[in-house]
Amino acid sequence: MNNNKHIALVYLGDFFFDARLINMTLSLLKENCQISIISTHEQVLQTKIFKGVQFHQIRLIKTGALRYLEFHKKTKKILERNTYDVIISSDLYSLSAVVACRKLTKQIIYDCREIYFELVAHTKKPIHRYWNYLFEKYHLRYVNQIMVTADTDLKYLQNIYRKHILLQWHIIYNYPAKTLIKKSPDLLPPSIPKNNIKIIYQGVLQKGRGIAGLIDLAAYNTSISAVIVGEGEHLNYFLNYNQKNNTNKNVHFIGKTPYLELLNITIQCDIGWALITKKGLSNQFALPNKLFEYLVSGIPSIASDLPNISNIFNKYRVGEIVQSNAIKECNKMVIKIYNNREKYQKDIAMATEIFTWDIQHGKFMEIVNGK
Repeated sequence: MNNNKHIALVYLGDFFFDARLINMTLSLLKENCQISIISTHEQVLQTKIFKGVQFHQIRLIKTGALRYLEFHKKTKKILERNTYDVIISSDLYSLSAVVACRKLTKQIIYDCREIYFELVAHTKKPIHRYWNYLFEKYHLRYVNQIMVTADTDLKYLQNIYRKHILLQWHIIYNYPAKTLIKKSPDLLPPSIPKNNIKIIYQGVLQKGRGIAGLIDLAAYNTSISAVIVGEGEHLNYFLNYNQKNNTNKNVHFIGKTPYLELLNITIQCDIGWALITKKGLSNQFALPNKLFEYLVSGIPSIASDLPNISNIFNKYRVGEIVQSNAIKECNKMVIKIYNNREKYQKDIAMATEIFTWDIQHGKFMEIVNGK
């Protein structure tokens, strides 16, 4: 490829906490691209890994709907200072600014990592849902290529937007990079008993992601230590929920952790937690980053019976599926996994060779190159 290719990645969020963006950036660096990151990161983390990357920080002051307009204007101003071979819109909320600068680039790629108009948050907000659909539909006419995270999303969105006949569709899975796992000192809270079963949830703290169920499980079984890594709109809700419903002091909120450090926490736990509610089509099609992050960290998972997740668990013995969030069933499954964890290692090692970013690198670069 052209080593001087200039790529801009735009994201309404913090780049340093986003696995997908980091993996794409590492791929582009590997191919000697010039890279500009435009995101709402709070600070640039000092690491040699991103040497040469140009970071543009968007500081947002406004809230609500005005926040999106502010992001649009500030992003557009940054993009207009340069010309790019490719601009990647890394979410729905960055799409308008990217499209507004379409004359400054040869190619626009839209990374559609969710079915945005089917998010659980919009279940009782039909106007928001319809607006997201119209917004996405309009801007797709100016997009060259679109990436989604699963086959189910691809089929569903291709049907919804079937009139966009020139749009090229691709699947880029949320697989992590094994190279980001490094040996490090114990990063878990020292108050966790060494013999306890350490169950980790990592990701955004929102309702519908099984976090309350994990707290309930820790309240039911004192031999479990729940490690909850991340932040989100419902953080205070879960802190209060834990305080009211669990007196065991075996739930540990670690907080927001940069992605480059995250997997080094994951490998020190025993079981990954990925219980997602079936409410909302976006959740039903879920194939979350965390599932593969648990895998690449070498730990089995307990997960919901969702189509994309079940397909993997049925093929590879990387954990167990639960049919309900009932505490007794979850507890039984956790004990089964923990007592037989060594038996899972062979399949986990096999699956790790398949579900890693290394497999996605070549395909992602073909998309960037317009092939």
